[in-house]
Amino acid sequence: MLTQIFLPLILATIMFGIGASLKPENFRRVWQIRQVYCQGLLLQLLLVPVFALALILLVRQFVVLNESTVAGLILLSLAPGGATSNLFTQLARGDLALSVTLTAAVSVLSPVWIPSLLTLMMHAGVFPAAEMSGAGVLGRHAILQLGMITALPLCLGMLLRAWSPELGCSLSLWIKRCGSVAIAALIVALLLTEEGLRSALTTVDGMLALSFCTGLLLLTGLLVRRHSGAGPASEAERIARWRTLVIEVGVQNAGVAMMVALVLFQQPQWSALPLAYGVLMNVPVVCLLLFWQFSGGVPGTGTLARFRSPR
Repeated sequence: MLTQIFLPLILATIMFGIGASLKPENFRRVWQIRQVYCQGLLLQLLLVPVFALALILLVRQFVVLNESTVAGLILLSLAPGGATSNLFTQLARGDLALSVTLTAAVSVLSPVWIPSLLTLMMHAGVFPAAEMSGAGVLGRHAILQLGMITALPLCLGMLLRAWSPELGCSLSLWIKRCGSVAIAALIVALLLTEEGLRSALTTVDGMLALSFCTGLLLLTGLLVRRHSGAGPASEAERIARWRTLVIEVGVQNAGVAMMVALVLFQQPQWSALPLAYGVLMNVPVVCLLLFWQFSGGVPGTGTLARFRSPR
């Protein structure tokens, strides 16, 4: 009941809040930097799964990975963005409009993208397929269920914002404050009730989750140009966009990955690595935020104090 009802409900509510926070100005502003936007979208949809597969191949040279760990990491790599990445972008004084619209785009695409890529990986022998035979979990049922949890609530939130901007704004703020707390409470509840998931934090699942987040953050920072952007923009705005892409691509949505494992596939063991990631990924992300803060990587502070913070 905890995972079958509350996890999809919390995720749908968070998606609704993200949709309710979107304004027409967000899309007009993103259109002006569409090159950066497309770069972020491609990195999220293509770079992250490729990085996960490369990490699996690398780790397999030293240790034996069971199917649950492989499945968990692949599911995690197909669930980019989310409310957590929006929160970290805000803390880093990044481009929040870019962050939220990227989250909106991958949320709309995920009902089709996740089953399609999983099917491709299954036929390639990369993703475990034993539990999926005859279940039809990668067909219309998967698209419909994911759409009901991600795309539909997002679109409803956008409609609410268009109909009543004040109500949409107030609801999005409330959901933003409570959504992350609800996900954190659910993770704690799962850790307290599931001994197998608790042990994942100190096993290869936990180490792989931490390596995945840290490596992806570093790789994104290397691949994305520091002064990302096109058109007229201050130095601070360009750096803010760069940080936003690093966070958006480097931080995955553990809640969606857990939902796919627990609700769609009904394989609790596949959720161990996403759960470990949901707890451990805060370590490298917070370290990165502190590094930006004290090294002058945040506009308005340190050596970049002469630049204005992006509006």
